[in-house]
Amino acid sequence: MEFLETKKLNRQALLFLAINTLVILNFAIDFYEFH
Repeated sequence: MEFLETKKLNRQALLFLAINTLVILNFAIDFYEFH
């Protein structure tokens, strides 16, 4: 049971990191294009 909970939390953390990475890349591309 605890293993499944940990796996679920890890998946949420990975999803969060992936979204953060996409947002940062988006900002970086915008910044690069404007300058």
